[in-house]
Amino acid sequence: MKEEILAFFKNIPGPTSSKKMVAFAVDDYGNVRIHSKASREKMRIGGLDVNRSRFDQYDSLETTEDLQMLFEVLYKVKDAKNKSAIFTPYANMANIDFDKSLHDGRYIYKTVKDTFNDLGSEYDDSFRLWKDGINEGFFVPQYHGREHLNVRLFNELLDKKDPLFMTCLLNQSYSALPVDYYENIHYNETYSFEEISENKTLTLGLTEGLDLFEKQLGYCATIFNAPGAPHHHILNGALKNSGVRFLDTPAIRLEHQGQGKYKREFCFTGKVGKVGLKYLNRNCVFEPTLDNRDWVSFTMNQISMAFILGKPAIISSHRVNFCGHIDVKNRITGLKVLQELLTAITKKWPEVEFKSMDELAKELFD
Repeated sequence: MKEEILAFFKNIPGPTSSKKMVAFAVDDYGNVRIHSKASREKMRIGGLDVNRSRFDQYDSLETTEDLQMLFEVLYKVKDAKNKSAIFTPYANMANIDFDKSLHDGRYIYKTVKDTFNDLGSEYDDSFRLWKDGINEGFFVPQYHGREHLNVRLFNELLDKKDPLFMTCLLNQSYSALPVDYYENIHYNETYSFEEISENKTLTLGLTEGLDLFEKQLGYCATIFNAPGAPHHHILNGALKNSGVRFLDTPAIRLEHQGQGKYKREFCFTGKVGKVGLKYLNRNCVFEPTLDNRDWVSFTMNQISMAFILGKPAIISSHRVNFCGHIDVKNRITGLKVLQELLTAITKKWPEVEFKSMDELAKELFD
């Protein structure tokens, strides 16, 4: 009942549409977290809690097979206009260059394209499949940051040669680290900080990543979702100047103001934020490898509430649900339930239209 009440209230404000539209917003594509099953085991032996969460257990860069099998599921389900189901992956444009960072004693990145090329045969066609999905319109990335890590914390831990941190790097991974190095900085939160002045440096990485996005994918990102935690609105001017028009935000946004002080903001699709960027708010959740609940029924109920109130269904998910590199059973589970959800959607609402997040934004606001 509590979840139904929350679903009701977060769908009240914002623009409405008579169309039944569904978009999937899926975080973390392009990000290296766990290199391999062997690396994860060495990290466990080295003292890292690799069973702390499903991200620490299974989240790895998407292999060619991961993408091929995901695309098969998306492609076989069609909407009222005979369009395939669509993923909008929020993608990172770079990863740690482990060898150079260890050699130079500071953070050095390599592009996501080079990351795929350097990781071996399991990734040979991954970047090509990204481009194929873009060209065919059913896998259309938006911007999640240059990398999915906090550079300041990375450099400090590297300088100290923190034992757990070094264990990660020596195993070509960046996962399962303690979360209490700083009160307000998590190792995976790209735009978190202690002092407000740090946003000047964060702005440089943000805009560099947007430039990498355009160079590697061939178009400008128009939507931004920050990895791990909300960014400070100081960054919004740089986002807008680089072509971003929309912010994908949670319903309740906690923005750090510096020195541990936070400001709470209620967000909804269509709200206009700082410097004129519009908000897109995810109003449904689909995490089929999170727990044993009936995820098809859970997500379908949220979609129904959105449609009843004339809102599009923006479904939040994560890449980890569809990763099979560490454990193929994880991918099998995620894709099976995804197939069931997509089939249920088209059966209950044959008039449904699948949209990428940028298509949805244009439909609502242009």
